[in-house]
This record gives sequence, C-alpha cells and structure tokens, in this order.
Amino acid sequence: AAINSAFLGQRDSADLFYSIHNKICNKCNLNFSALGLYNNNYINIKLIDKTATVYNSKILLTEQDNLVVKAFESKRMAHTPDSNYLKLNYLNSSPTTILPLTANDECLGVIIFSDNNNNQFIELYKLISNYYAVFIKNHTLSQLVDKNTDTDTLTGLSNHKKLQEYLCTEIAECADHNKKLAFCIIDIANIS
Repeated sequence: AAINSAFLGQRDSADLFYSIHNKICNKCNLNFSALGLYNNNYINIKLIDKTATVYNSKILLTEQDNLVVKAFESKRMAHTPDSNYLKLNYLNSSPTTILPLTANDECLGVIIFSDNNNNQFIELYKLISNYYAVFIKNHTLSQLVDKNTDTDTLTGLSNHKKLQEYLCTEIAECADHNKKLAFCIIDIANIS
C-alpha cells in the first residue's frame, strides 16, 4: 500500500524517486537508494542515503566494467558486496542490488538499493523497478504527445492550435494594459 501511494499523483520522475525512497527507507533499513537514468552516452545517477543526503554521479556507457553499465546493457539484475562502482568516495561501501528499468524491452536506466538484509526485500525492489520503468516510459510518451499537439511535425514550428492559444493570450494581455496589437500570418504552400 505504501508503494502504491508513492506512485499516486506523481508527474515527475525525481519526485517519484524521493517519494519511494522516503516510503521504504526505514521499512527496508536502506543504506541508500539511487536512480540512474539513461541520457545519450551516460547514466545520470542520483543517490539518497539514509540521512537524506543527495549525491550525484555520471557513469559513461564506455565504462564497460562498471556494474551499472553491465546491468543497463544486459537488462539483468546485479548484486555486489560493495558500492565502489558508483565512484562516490564519501559514501560508505555497502552491499547493493542494481535493477534495470525496462519497459517494452527498452532499458531506460537503473534503480539501485543498498541494504544489509541479504536480499530479503528483493521482490519489493523488483516490483518498484517494474512500476518505475512503466512510469518513466508513460511520462516520456505523454510529453511527446503534448509536444506533438502544439507542433507541426514537418517544420517543428507551432501549429494553428498553438497560434490560436498564443493569440488569445496576447489579445487579453493587450486589453488588460490598453495596448495595441498587430500580427501577420503568412501561409507558405509546398514548403517541403
């Protein structure tokens, strides 16, 4: 129930990560949890320890020996007795579980949990990983739909709908401040 409530109403992946961490940190006696999202040629890691201190790290995909890269590319869970692969010198080394965030056979990143409970909560971590991956995929698709409703796919410019919204806003702004407004519309045929 606590995990479901963490997902409810969330619109941002970072806020969701904080919410999940806060819900399970004490229950699972976490040393830390970390979210690593894929970004072109690296995985951007955001880590929160049990004192709520946040650390950031970037792991390049060219680092083939790094466990994060291995879990990301193989789409397989990994366990390790230490967390040195995160390259955070001020973090106490502890056992970790790295789970890929996979949705529709696409790996979007990893989520990492560190505890001393000998994988007692592994099924919970898998559940969180699966839900989180679907959340990220849906969020990405939703942003794409929002962008495509206001943008012409051929030119990348705002479409007629967006122009109407912008024009209404500008007319209201001018009316409120007793200003004049002029604009020009140009229709270009066969732009390809």
